[in-house]
Amino acid sequence: MYIRNLRKPSANKNVFKFASHKIQSSTLCESSLEKDCCFHFEYDPEVVAYESQPQGFYYDFNGKTLPYTPDFLVHYKDGTRQFVENKPYKKTLSKEFKAKFKQMQIAAQQLGSQLILVTDKQIRTGHF
Repeated sequence: MYIRNLRKPSANKNVFKFASHKIQSSTLCESSLEKDCCFHFEYDPEVVAYESQPQGFYYDFNGKTLPYTPDFLVHYKDGTRQFVENKPYKKTLSKEFKAKFKQMQIAAQQLGSQLILVTDKQIRTGHF
């Protein structure tokens, strides 16, 4: 397992900040889509905490072990936790993405958490 650092400067990435009352801290996000997702976490009464770019893990795909960092780890009132991946809907349609995501879900399940996919269609239309 490993941790990604969004604070490192990069010419290729925009980093967004979301000021959260719920977690009493600012959250760094890699995209405007992730920042928009934070609004849902912030106002969902079932969510007690969330963190951006939590500790990553590895998954197997086509005979290789690959690294993966979920966009969020969400903690709920009932004590469960869930990894969340945000993607634009169009990027989720390829066979390769679907196959990789299935393997990521298996690896997350082995860590005791579910991994779900949330697209821009869900985040930006109010249906999460």
